[in-house]
Amino acid sequence: PGYLFCSINENQSAYEVNNTPGVSTILYAGTELLSLPENIMESIRANCDKYGRTDAPKESNWVVVFKSGDEVVVNTGPLLNQTGIVVVDNGRTAKVKLTHNFTATVPSSALHPLCGT
Repeated sequence: PGYLFCSINENQSAYEVNNTPGVSTILYAGTELLSLPENIMESIRANCDKYGRTDAPKESNWVVVFKSGDEVVVNTGPLLNQTGIVVVDNGRTAKVKLTHNFTATVPSSALHPLCGT
């Protein structure tokens, strides 16, 4: 997951944003641009750490399966805050090549994507 949040003013075309390099699509609710209230955006900003990472909700029913090459951070256990690149993820455990040049197998639920990657 890689989300870019932006503010589009009334004089700006969504077409301009949609054609920005790296943007695949803008989210819509029907035919209307999807909009988040400012208090939600502030909450997201407040939950980013100094590296721009955020924590997923503590109680969640969704499962993230990372792709090979995704940059992640371990958010629990003895490898807490270690960053690395996913080698393979089967949805239950992921093999991650950590920044310190060793590979570890960790629960997939212990990983979060790095924001902005």
